[in-house]
Amino acid sequence: MTVRLPFLLRLPAIEALSIAFLLWAALATHPYGYYMFLRVWTCAACVHLAIKSRRLGIKYLVGIFCGVAVLYNPLIRVHLTRELWIVVNLATVAFFIFAAGALTLRAAAPARMDTSAVVEEPGSEKS
Repeated sequence: MTVRLPFLLRLPAIEALSIAFLLWAALATHPYGYYMFLRVWTCAACVHLAIKSRRLGIKYLVGIFCGVAVLYNPLIRVHLTRELWIVVNLATVAFFIFAAGALTLRAAAPARMDTSAVVEEPGSEKS
């Protein structure tokens, strides 16, 4: 028995994984504009995911997302060395991957109870 999660419930996880990919790509050398783009989108995504986490009742993620939003804030920038940003980016990538899993699991919890979301495995027909 497989639970198929509706697409809209998977959006926060997709958003978190896309930001993780952008942060992973930041480990290479890019023009300055890429890093400003990354700051804007990471900060905006963190604010959005903090709101989603609060609605889903994952309180510990709310605080971490807010902290990451402050760190990547494009208005009042945090100045770090390139080596330190690499460490911060890797830690943030790991966090976003973890958060994607946590958001998916929490969003799937109500769907697990819904029998309309159950998809039968091929070959397991009821007689």
